[in-house]
Amino acid sequence: MQKTDNWYNGLSVGLLILIMVTGHLGGSLTHGSDYISSAFKSDSGTTYKAHAPIIHVEEARAYADVIQPLFQKDCYSCHGSRRQKGKLRMDDSTWIMKGGKDGPVLIPFKSAESELMKRIVLPTDDEHHMPKGKPSLKESQIALINWWISQGADFHKKVREFEQPPKIRIYLLALESSSNHVDSLVPSSPVEEADIKNINALKDKGVEVIPVAQNSHYLLADFINSFSIQDKDLALLVPLKKQLVWLKLGNTKIGDSSLSFIGQCRELTQLQLDRTRISDKGLPSLQSLHKLQSLNLVGTAVTAQGVLSLKNLKLLKHLYLYQTGVEVKDWPMLASNFPKTQLDSGGYTVSFIAADTVVVKVAK
Repeated sequence: MQKTDNWYNGLSVGLLILIMVTGHLGGSLTHGSDYISSAFKSDSGTTYKAHAPIIHVEEARAYADVIQPLFQKDCYSCHGSRRQKGKLRMDDSTWIMKGGKDGPVLIPFKSAESELMKRIVLPTDDEHHMPKGKPSLKESQIALINWWISQGADFHKKVREFEQPPKIRIYLLALESSSNHVDSLVPSSPVEEADIKNINALKDKGVEVIPVAQNSHYLLADFINSFSIQDKDLALLVPLKKQLVWLKLGNTKIGDSSLSFIGQCRELTQLQLDRTRISDKGLPSLQSLHKLQSLNLVGTAVTAQGVLSLKNLKLLKHLYLYQTGVEVKDWPMLASNFPKTQLDSGGYTVSFIAADTVVVKVAK
């Protein structure tokens, strides 16, 4: 009897070991050889570069600033430097284009034929759904990846170099809004709803006018598709001066006379005038914008002397001045006159901290 009990005990232990071994092998085949230990590790063996906030989405890099963060969050855990399921690696452009054991996952200009898109739109209960074991990507995230692939999946171009259908434009602006801390850029006090006739007058000129946040009457006006806009047309902004807080006029042909209308929109917290025809002559019109927190003058003819006319804008946090008439020798002077403002001279930020000596780094 004792021998029989020992035999059964031995058989039970053997079966348990076999179950554990086969279970582990099955899990390894399905989830990878480190499927158990990976739960106790970070998503990747490499510390990936943190992505800077998107301050001005048109100047952002389409892949590095918009698409790669999505891949980093949901793809690198299985397809990063530490682990490559299906021999697919997604943490580098070369590896992405190489594909995995089943071939390419991305075909430029052909999003519908790209395996990547096919997998991320599958139901979560489908065995081929990606990302594996995670919730499906949001509609906006899927749309942005689809847009990037359909536009050629370029790894170097900026957002402004791609065509932007209206829906994609809204998703891109939402990224910028999130990065710019909506709460601080939208007034806390309520405002009445704008007259729809005034909004439509701008829309008739090709201007996008949308709320800056859900359930808010504060507005953003974006002139990205207003190719024939003239200085006098900026008068259409004035009836919306109570609601207008973000204004995007980059890459339009407006000049100094348009700034007199903008100066009447005193609720503005964010203003983009990059690559327009403005100069020092018009900048004094912006002195009334005491709530302004971000001002983009990139690619304009303004000089340091013109910028000085705005030194009394005490809430100004970000001032973008690269590719302007501001010279290297001007940076220390500007830094001392804008002590609470981050001055961007291109590719980095110049910050000033009160001290006896001003040290300013300028890109060469």
